Formats: sequence, C-alpha cells, structure tokens
Amino acid sequence: MAPRASRGAGLSSHHQPYQAARLAVCLAASLVLLGVARWTRWRGAFVSAETALAAPLLRTWSGLAHEGRDWTQALEPHTRLAAHVRTLERRLLLLRVRLAADRALIARNIRLRRLLGLHKRLGRHTLVVPILALPHDPYPPRMLLARGRTSGLRRGFPVVDPHGLLGVLSVVRPHSALVRLLVTRRSLTPVEDLRSHVLTFAEGTGRLERLELPFVPNGTDIRPGDLLVTSGVGGTYPSGYPVAVVTRVTPAPAYTFARIRARPLAQPLRDRDALVLLPRAAARRAHPAAPRPRTPGSGPR
Repeated sequence: MAPRASRGAGLSSHHQPYQAARLAVCLAASLVLLGVARWTRWRGAFVSAETALAAPLLRTWSGLAHEGRDWTQALEPHTRLAAHVRTLERRLLLLRVRLAADRALIARNIRLRRLLGLHKRLGRHTLVVPILALPHDPYPPRMLLARGRTSGLRRGFPVVDPHGLLGVLSVVRPHSALVRLLVTRRSLTPVEDLRSHVLTFAEGTGRLERLELPFVPNGTDIRPGDLLVTSGVGGTYPSGYPVAVVTRVTPAPAYTFARIRARPLAQPLRDRDALVLLPRAAARRAHPAAPRPRTPGSGPR
C-alpha cells in the first residue's frame, strides 16, 4: 500500500523533463527582463556621454564642411578667370598670326610699289612676274619665274629688280621661264663706269656676291666705290640701269689688265617679284588693250 501512495502524491517521472524546460525558459525571460531594465536605466547616461564625446567631432566636421564650401566659392572665380585667360591667349595668338600675315602683305605691297616706281622711271613696257624658285648654289645660279610664253615672254628679255639688274631670260616655257643671272660664270654684261664713263664688260664668277671686270687695262680710271651701270651696247639691256659697285682694284704690272672686282646690286635671294622689260609688241600681248565701249549709234550703218 505504501508504494502506491507515493506514486499518487508525487510527480510522475514522465512530466519531469517538461517542467525543467519551463523552468529554464522562465529563468532566461527573467534575465532578459533584468537586462532590459538595466539598459533603460543606463541608457540616458550612455546617450548623454555619447553626445558629449561626439559634439567636438560634429563641430569639427561642420567647420571643415563650411571651410570646404568657402574654398569652393573662392576657387570658382579663379577657375572662371583661368578659363577667360586661356580664351584671351587663343585670341592673342590668332591676332599675332593675322598681324604677321598683314606685315607680309605690307612688305609685298612695298616691293610692288617699288617695282611700279621703277617702271615709271624706266619709261618702258614692263611686266611684274612672281618668282617661283630662287637661285641656289652650286653653279649655275638660275631663277624660275611664274610666267612664260603665254604671257608674251621671250628669250633674251632683260629682268631687273628695284636694286639692280638681275639677268636675262634664257629658257621660256609656256607657263614658266628661267632667268640666267648676270653672275653666271662666263656671262658678260656691257657696263659703264658712271663717274669716268669707261666702257667695259662685267663677267660673272658663279657667285651671287661677286663680279669681275677682266678687260680693264692697268691705269684705267676706275676706283673702288664707282657705280657701274648698263651701257646699252648690244641692245639686250637698257642703258643707265644700275649693275654693281666696284669693291677692289688691284693693278697687275706683269699683265695687261688689272684685277677688278665688283659687288652686284641686285638681291635675288630677297626678291619675291621681278620686273621683265618688254618690247612694244610683247607688251601688247602681255597687256592687251581693253575694248572700247560702243556708243549708241556707232555701229555699222
């Protein structure tokens, strides 16, 4: 009878694990509630401490942000100014290029005016011709012109520039012509000493800066500094046009002729245009006369 009473008054062994689980859940819930109570108690102090610690950082960040905006606002006019300066530099470069082109045009205009003035002084029919190629060493020095047979040019026409005699046309093609310069080796040009009126020939040496007078006897009245002009002998060149200036006179007693050098006045390496002297017939072909306007009633009846 005793064992039966003990089983009826106490808990059965089958329900003991479930009660232990409920006890564990209750303990865990009580611990969680205690933690929440603790957190709510200390939360105000933690938040206030966090705010006190973060306040300097917030002020520093705010100051840096304001300074960054100030720097950005200060740099914005500088950026605009730099862009404006770059634009002005581009405009200045363009203006300099235009100025250089204008200067070249002015220089060309001055050269053309000199050629036109030379045309008036010569009193002859002339044609202004652009130069395509300048003379180069080695020998023979020649100059290529941009006009030819279609413009009325023929072989043997003299060519001059505002400073002096250049040479004569040697080869004429339909649209170009070659000038044999007076400094070409073995080329003879009849000249006259403007001071003493001595007639002689100037011979080319193949150098652009030197001529020689090989047929002047010793004792002839020719001095350094004398101006040599074309004499007109032979009819190729007009008389009285500047050719060269005597630079050195060296008597040669052992020989018949003195050694005389002269410097040509023409400047072929600086020219851009040349002046071709035309006879009257060639001038009519190069500059055809404009047709006269017909007046009313002038037609054939």
